[in-house]
Amino acid sequence: MKLNAPTLLKIEDIQKKSISKNFELEYAFKENRFLLFSFAVFNGVFSTLKVLMENLKINKKEAYIYLDTLLKEDLINEKTYTSIANSLETTINNTKKQKNYSEEIEEILNNFNKITGKRVKGSKNVKAYIIKHLKNGFKPKDFKQVNIYYSKLWDNPTMKKYIKPSTLYNNKFPDRVEQAKEYFNEIEKYKEDIKKICLKFKKLIFLEFKTESKFYTPNQEDICENIPFSLKEKIAFWRNKYSTEEIINVIELTISSWSKKPSLAKHISLSKILDNKFEERLIVVKRILEKNNQFKNKAIQDVNEWLEEQLKQND
Repeated sequence: MKLNAPTLLKIEDIQKKSISKNFELEYAFKENRFLLFSFAVFNGVFSTLKVLMENLKINKKEAYIYLDTLLKEDLINEKTYTSIANSLETTINNTKKQKNYSEEIEEILNNFNKITGKRVKGSKNVKAYIIKHLKNGFKPKDFKQVNIYYSKLWDNPTMKKYIKPSTLYNNKFPDRVEQAKEYFNEIEKYKEDIKKICLKFKKLIFLEFKTESKFYTPNQEDICENIPFSLKEKIAFWRNKYSTEEIINVIELTISSWSKKPSLAKHISLSKILDNKFEERLIVVKRILEKNNQFKNKAIQDVNEWLEEQLKQND
């Protein structure tokens, strides 16, 4: 069907009359959108219509309003309507899928960049790998776990060069997901201990820094609300070697000691206490507790001896 002068005038007239009507979409029929849409339909090449819809951001609802209007005004027949509607549905579905993948690709690569400090945008091959794995049922969470696990596992001079999407997301990706999940499951098994340690830390912080003027560690009291994964890692690492009680003892005595010195108090955090010097702190804490126990036992012994002496005198 050709867009001749009489047809063009009729489309313009429909557009003018329709603007004043109460349509669901306020912008429908305004700014010659209907006229341009109709021109693309009469052009007979769907690719032209597709490009037009993308540029004008004509959505599915608006497109069907225009198609229904053209059919109602006998400007197109049923066959043309069905043909365009079928092409429209196919395009919308494909665009929707591609858009969703684009969002997921961006989420995955942003996570990779955040963890590694890089600025990777992702090559065509990398994006193809990601889409392939997503279609096979993998989720962005799987990619994020791989990003975290392998950025740590390969953080050495020999393997560091392989910390890149093209290696992490290649055909070995399913195996990498399984290895990463094992690592995360190992941390998850200490879930209750992690919670207990965090809650104890929160309580100790509250007791040590009751007044605002003495509070040197802002936001540390909220650490249990959303525990960072890096902190979960640290707790799980030390919990794998030592008991929950030993870890809490170190936290308690460290806070008690550091809170008395402003220069140290401002550095109090659960992450800092559990850093690579944790074992040194544990040794010191064990010595203190051992001395305290010795003093306690000596005090108990002295009391018992005194009681025995009193009993003898009474006899």
